[in-house]
Amino acid sequence: MLHHDRYDVVHDHSPCGPLTARHRRIPTVVTAHGPADGELGDFYETLGPSIHLVAISQSQRLRRPGLPWFATIHNAIDPAQFSYSASPDGPVLWLARFCPEKGPDLAIQACRAAGLPLVLAGKCTEPAERRYLAEVIRPMLGSDTELILNTDRATARRLLSGARCLVLPLRWHEPFGMVMVEAMASGTPVVALRRGSVPEIVRNGVTGIVCDDVEDLPAALAHAGELDPADGMAHVREHFEADLMARRYEAVYRRASTRGRLNHTRDIDDEDRGRGGRHRGRVGHIRRWELSMTADGATLQLVPAGFGRIEFVATPRTAAERRDRVRRPARRVVLAALDDTSTAWSVLAMAERAGDLLGLPVRAVHVRAAGVGVPERLAGLGVPLDVVPGAVAPRLIEAASGRDVVAVVIGTGNRADSAQPLGFTASCVATAIGKPVVVVPPNADPMAQLRRILVPLDGTMETSLAARPWVESALDGGLEVTALHVLSPRPERPWREREFLARYCPWGNGAVELVARCGRTDELVPAIAWEYASDLIVLGWSGGFARGRAPVVRTALARSRVPVVLLPVPAAEVALAPQRAGRPAVLPTIREG
Repeated sequence: MLHHDRYDVVHDHSPCGPLTARHRRIPTVVTAHGPADGELGDFYETLGPSIHLVAISQSQRLRRPGLPWFATIHNAIDPAQFSYSASPDGPVLWLARFCPEKGPDLAIQACRAAGLPLVLAGKCTEPAERRYLAEVIRPMLGSDTELILNTDRATARRLLSGARCLVLPLRWHEPFGMVMVEAMASGTPVVALRRGSVPEIVRNGVTGIVCDDVEDLPAALAHAGELDPADGMAHVREHFEADLMARRYEAVYRRASTRGRLNHTRDIDDEDRGRGGRHRGRVGHIRRWELSMTADGATLQLVPAGFGRIEFVATPRTAAERRDRVRRPARRVVLAALDDTSTAWSVLAMAERAGDLLGLPVRAVHVRAAGVGVPERLAGLGVPLDVVPGAVAPRLIEAASGRDVVAVVIGTGNRADSAQPLGFTASCVATAIGKPVVVVPPNADPMAQLRRILVPLDGTMETSLAARPWVESALDGGLEVTALHVLSPRPERPWREREFLARYCPWGNGAVELVARCGRTDELVPAIAWEYASDLIVLGWSGGFARGRAPVVRTALARSRVPVVLLPVPAAEVALAPQRAGRPAVLPTIREG
């Protein structure tokens, strides 16, 4: 069924299904639902580049950084299926399967030390689970502990909504604890040890308390009732809602389909060499492809939407070469400029979001002024990482100026005020390369999803054309787009919204919401971004920070809590993303004067 090209991508959740990935032309996306640092990781490593591996947490990726990771997408739920019941005096709940790794014995000890009642509920069907319950847990039970075995979904939800808090004293690195998300969706805070994905899922001090040691658990259980249940429910809606997960997987499917078609190579067997021939067709995002086979090898020419012609030349391979073949790297990338501080993960996360938006892979670069090797903080990124020695700013400019780099994602550093909004290194890179630069503020949330972008339009065709590919890609990806235009207090002619959209946003096809306000542009941009809950601001700018220039960009960078895309206007080339059918693949070149 999969050999008839009826599908664009295969998403495999089974343990053995990925074995067939290398035998078909369409790409295979595999979600790693278990720990990747054991036999499962060895299995994925053997499959290599034949699969596009999706992690369910950054912690899972860090445990096995050498695997063919393609993206990180957290699991999600439908928050509407969980109800909130104010119960600050309810019992503490432990909800998991009965095994040492989940720490039910530690939960009993912590609750007893805190003087709080405990409900132990969970799965106990396997022989090892029943033996652990009988030999370890039952002797510890008392009047302060209630035991409920093999709860169904309805009972689990009722227990979550009626609990004071959920306790998870894990002894292992949990790839993703769905029960933590379900607890927060029920308004129940989570108290857990800092293991695995816990710090990614729980906002310490807001939606729960993350403890470093078992001795800290009793105090955390006592204070958990002070947390606001609404914060946990809002956190789930913002980061772990099923619609968000679906949109991220849809972006992965598009990116895998594009990359899989471009990088697919077919071994030329003896029959092909003897027969020769020419083949043509249409595949995925490829507008046209042509394959010519001769006795000396094969030439594959691709014309993908939004790009120029790409030509691959393949020569006959021996059996050993077939086994050791490596896919060609993608031609265009989003570059993540990483330092060795905690903001590196936020920059990388935003680079992956930008890559999903533009349909491009991500490459990372780190410049070390001293020392050799990869810094410990940057180990296990899951994306190609270049570590180069030398002065930071010049080497980053050199890397970002590469012809394959479409956009650069960089952190702002420790910015003090709007006089130097980017910091020295980021400012040098942004002003030197003449390409879109995504600026990530130091307080950016690495888990934030892209749902709505704000595009200020100044009423010039240059800014409109520069923003067009980003807006089109956002609309294609199901994102909401808000355009902002600041009106003059005394306009020369009456304001006409339809006329403005038709002239400066015709490619929005009615899907772009236009906001028109009177006031100062530099003050309105961050204010409207906050009012409309924008996750990304796309700004045209002059390309410099000379005195008196770019006041809007300065203020946006200084005040924004979300990443800002700086689009050079006039732009040398603004066709950065694949275009929809019926649109020009390459936009006009905009020149000064």
